[in-house]
Amino acid sequence: MFSVNDHNRDAWDELARQHVPLARPAGEKEFAKPQFIINPFGWVDFELRGRKVLCLAAGGGKHSVLFAAAGAETTVVDISPAMLELDRKLAAERGLKVTVVEASMDNLAALPEAHFDLVVQPVSTCYVSAVAPVYREVARVIAPGGLYISQHKQPGNLQASLRLSTVGYTLGAVDYILTPVIPAVLRAKVGVFVDLFRMTQQVRRQAEERIARAAAEEATRRSMFLAEASKVLGSSLDPRTTLRGLVQLAV
Repeated sequence: MFSVNDHNRDAWDELARQHVPLARPAGEKEFAKPQFIINPFGWVDFELRGRKVLCLAAGGGKHSVLFAAAGAETTVVDISPAMLELDRKLAAERGLKVTVVEASMDNLAALPEAHFDLVVQPVSTCYVSAVAPVYREVARVIAPGGLYISQHKQPGNLQASLRLSTVGYTLGAVDYILTPVIPAVLRAKVGVFVDLFRMTQQVRRQAEERIARAAAEEATRRSMFLAEASKVLGSSLDPRTTLRGLVQLAV
């Protein structure tokens, strides 16, 4: 039976073959400024050299090799063989050691317990039907006192442009939060997009209602005209009289 995992594996394999932006390995720009990828907001407040890092659902030749370049003992897990091949290839080219594991993010049986000092997970939990198994697996493999960084999408992100301009994203949304998420702040941010969606839906409904009313009024006028024209046509056999009646009706 074809499963969600099968679908995701095939989809990301194809994206890797197409070299889409999300499946492009790190280049000279990323190696020159790796902090933008591995620690953009300073949440990792410890030396990475010698630390055990798990890049979860993060194949593609970006996170794993950059952490390895920073001196971390890096493991990358992904469900897509093609995405993992990008990690293998770039690590070999750069002379870096990266352990590659093909597995689903919600089944990390191949990894030891209480092992990783840092687990980094780019946006990916949206690809599983339930997130609780993912969190249970992370809790099992992370070392006591370890740090887990998981990125997620919110409704506005899925409507906004990927390109940042001088005034923000297309909808003016801030994609990344510079401090750990406070539940009340997150609820407020999501609430803004929920309200925006509702307002958009309301405007659309109002526009559709106006169009429907205009169409109904036009149909009524047409029906009344045809009824009056029928009366004129049936009121006299004289062509001139009938023509005058129709002209007056049209005016």
